[in-house]
Amino acid sequence: MADEFRPIVNYTIYQSTQKVDLWSKIGGMKDDIFVYDRCGLLAYYIPFPQSYIPQRFVELAMITAHLDSP
Repeated sequence: MADEFRPIVNYTIYQSTQKVDLWSKIGGMKDDIFVYDRCGLLAYYIPFPQSYIPQRFVELAMITAHLDSP
């Protein structure tokens, strides 16, 4: 879903792929979501299966990290 978000936000979105294994670099597993605030600090870590995008708290974590003061 990173490709869907990139055109509508003004910050960098990273997605782990087979070529670039970000999960292992930051200690996550497949389908985990890491939400960083604008200072680059980890604001939320949402492990799978809670990271399923239609869940309301995933959206709220992203919005809160973007809009609230760090």
